[in-house]
Amino acid sequence: MTAGSWVEDTDKRYWFPDTIPEKTDEWNQTQERKRYLTSYNTTKNHPRWIYDNGAFCDDDYLYYNDTLRYITNWNDVPTSNDTEFYIKNDPSEWTKSEDDKTVTITWKTYRVIEPTFSDEDTIQYKVPREDTEWTYDHDALTVTKTYDITRYNTDDLNTEKWNVLRGTRDLLMKNTDWIITQGTERGVGVSTAIKTYRQTLRDLPSTISDISVYTRAEIATRDFYPEEPSGPYFY
Repeated sequence: MTAGSWVEDTDKRYWFPDTIPEKTDEWNQTQERKRYLTSYNTTKNHPRWIYDNGAFCDDDYLYYNDTLRYITNWNDVPTSNDTEFYIKNDPSEWTKSEDDKTVTITWKTYRVIEPTFSDEDTIQYKVPREDTEWTYDHDALTVTKTYDITRYNTDDLNTEKWNVLRGTRDLLMKNTDWIITQGTERGVGVSTAIKTYRQTLRDLPSTISDISVYTRAEIATRDFYPEEPSGPYFY
């Protein structure tokens, strides 16, 4: 706190510090970067008022003469994430210091809700919208994300399902290629269980007459495919 007193002039009364700050580049740059809350609950930069020595006026001078309260955490913005979204409270709800000269911004924490879609399987692209277009429930303190959605037509959706099936099948085949390679290199036989497993994977697409009855999520699960046998792999 800066010591000072009220000065009576011919047509005005104003507060003035007993000692004014020294003019330095650091002081002026620091003051110039500050943000203040006005008596109208709006925010503004330092008004660039200066003392006779060229130093920017200190916070006490601005408070007493123009009711400007220094905002202590203007640049301390909490980072929203996938589960929590922060919204700045109205300035009237910010926290004032005991001496009333400074104010601290306060925030409301909203729980982020990821929407579910009954027709998720038909979605080709799901692009999140800007948070200004999300759905806010200010009573429950929740916010639901919204998306721009592009959907598959029936033929393209079935094609994508076949792509998922064959891609997953090929990956599972690749996971056991090493057994075939080692058997060949070592000149030993590969177990019947492995041979049957790999042949079942190869034949899988031909066993499905209607791919549309399955969802992409089902086809992508490991349980959709035969179980890989355990060793011994060679004889």
